[in-house]
Amino acid sequence: MEETVAGAAADPRLAGASVRVRYDGFCCEGCVVAPDEPVVAELARAYQRVHGERPALEATTATTDARHFVRHGIPAVCFGPRAERIHGIDERVSLRSMAETAQVLALFVRDWCGEVEA
Repeated sequence: MEETVAGAAADPRLAGASVRVRYDGFCCEGCVVAPDEPVVAELARAYQRVHGERPALEATTATTDARHFVRHGIPAVCFGPRAERIHGIDERVSLRSMAETAQVLALFVRDWCGEVEA
C-alpha cells in the first residue's frame, strides 16, 4: 500500500501535494493457539460429530476477545456461525449455521465437562 501511494505521489498532477499513509485503526499483538491444545482438539471432535468432517483451523488478521485469554496462558479459540459482511452494511448470519454452532457447542460443553451421554 505504501509503495502504491508513493508511486502515485510521484505523478506530476500531484506536484506539491502532501501524500502519506496513516494507520488509524485498532491494532494489537497477535496470538497463536496450537492445534493440539485440548480445547482445540475437543471442539474439533464436536464439530466433526455434527458436520461429518474435521473443521478447517484458520488464522485470521481479525482480533477477538480470545486474545485476552491467550495472553494470560489460557488457550482459546474463536468459533461461531457463518456470517457475511461482518460489522458492515447488511451484516448477517446464517440461521442454519447458528443451529449447527449451537449443536457443536452443546456437544463440546458436555464432553469438556465430562457429562455422560444419556
